[in-house]
Parts: sequence; C-alpha cells; structure tokens
Amino acid sequence: MIEAAPKKLPHGDVIENQAARYEAARRVMEEEGISIKHFRLSIVTPTSELGSHTGGITVAYRQLRTDSFVEIATAICSKHDIYNRKVGTVLAVEQFVNMRRIRVPAFGNNPSEVVEALFRDYTTFISLED
Repeated sequence: MIEAAPKKLPHGDVIENQAARYEAARRVMEEEGISIKHFRLSIVTPTSELGSHTGGITVAYRQLRTDSFVEIATAICSKHDIYNRKVGTVLAVEQFVNMRRIRVPAFGNNPSEVVEALFRDYTTFISLED
C-alpha cells in the first residue's frame, strides 16, 4: 500500500504539529517581513458593537520598499467555525509563501491602512435595530 506523504511547508519542513507550524510561520514572517491583521465578524447596532467568536479573516501582507503595491494572502474561517488567530496566521502565511497572493496598489497609503480598508467593511454588519 502506498501512503501519501504529508504536504511540505515553507523551507522544506514537514510539520504536522500545530504549535510547530505556528513557530515556523512566525519565523517566516520575521525573515520575509510579513505582517498579520485579524478581522473577526462583528455586528454594530446603534448602541453597541458585538464581536462574534465564529468566522473571521486573517490577512498576511507586506510592502517591499521598492514597490508601490501591497502583497496580500488570506485565510478565511467559516462563520460556522470558531475563529482561531494562530490557525489563521499559519494558514495565511503558508498561502503567502506558496505564492497564493494578490497585489493591490497602495496609492501612497500605509500597508496596514490598505488592508484595513479592504477587509474591515467585509467583516462588519450594521443593524439599525437594537
């Protein structure tokens, strides 16, 4: 019987342990200059803002000094699953390193502001009733 080998992750490491995958992602973030931003689903009413424990988006991003574009990779958690920042970080960094990313013009803005503008409205729902 032929058994499938575990998928190789960045830098040729094969990692099955979630804690080790997170540490590998943190190492890659430091080496590659990748930043992370987390967005949880939230509902805004006239009197309050409620955060959800389910669903969310983790964004891995960077802007090279020689480039006017922000590179972005995401990990999306279903609204039916509990959002975990570490899992999101690992998945978004793995997507980034595996070249599953897009490039968005920064138009002179800070990369963090570009990411915030792109994803904040996607994860915020406004209710006119209390």
